[in-house]
Amino acid sequence: MPMTEPELAALNTWLAGTDEGCRFDLLTITTRTGLVLRWTNADVPLTTPDNRTFVPAAYERDRLKVNANLQIDDVQLTVFVDSVDAIAGQPMLHFAARGGLDGARVMLEWLFLDVDGAQKGYVTRFEGRTGPAETGLGTVEVSMRSLIAQLERMVPAEIYQPGCRNTIYDAFCGLSVAAAEIPGTVTGLSGVRLDFFSSGLGQAAGFFDLGAVRFTSGLLEGEQRTVRAYAAGGVQTVLPWPSQPAIGDTFVIRPGCDRTKARCSALGNVIRFRGEPHIPAPETAS
Repeated sequence: MPMTEPELAALNTWLAGTDEGCRFDLLTITTRTGLVLRWTNADVPLTTPDNRTFVPAAYERDRLKVNANLQIDDVQLTVFVDSVDAIAGQPMLHFAARGGLDGARVMLEWLFLDVDGAQKGYVTRFEGRTGPAETGLGTVEVSMRSLIAQLERMVPAEIYQPGCRNTIYDAFCGLSVAAAEIPGTVTGLSGVRLDFFSSGLGQAAGFFDLGAVRFTSGLLEGEQRTVRAYAAGGVQTVLPWPSQPAIGDTFVIRPGCDRTKARCSALGNVIRFRGEPHIPAPETAS
């Protein structure tokens, strides 16, 4: 846990009044799975007043850059490992090669000690996340990027727009493909057209527009196409079928979505609508 204001003041007073002492790294790595690694470049384990214990590790890192600007620091960390070094029961080289250190949260602190070895305090000097680890002959190299890099993200993270940001049937939409599919039977054809057939379905015109139709019997069994238009039982697809279906062939068809709030309401899913339909239309003045 961070030091209190009085503790920091006492540390600063000590640093200003002495030119003798020691400084060691306290490196905390928290993996994406929640595993916490605590390393130090000291020769012996170090335990902080808040009962965090850091074990010696053989590593090198870049020097930290300190400036007044919001400059994004990339710190290269090279860990020297041998056959006995392990993380979570796995050899460290294997653990790193399989992505165990990728995307980990990193915090680097400096611990100050006087000439007698008494701890005077610690300060946080760097926080960031790791990139993909690279393994070599007895080494693991990790690039650590400052958390300041997160300021480069678009704000807001999502673009406000009239249309829904979901894709129908995805996890955010929540609709089920299996529940939405409606069975039907081919009842008629239109000449030699390969992109149209009639059915006995009675849904309103446009209900299946932008949806999908898949045959479940006949020569076209397993073939699927996107629905261009639906009206009065007639199904027109965006792309033609390899051959005409036969009257009596069965299929399943599901509705599509044009990402409007009205369509979401028609599908009974307006609670998951993720658009802003009342955003004013762009206008220009001349």
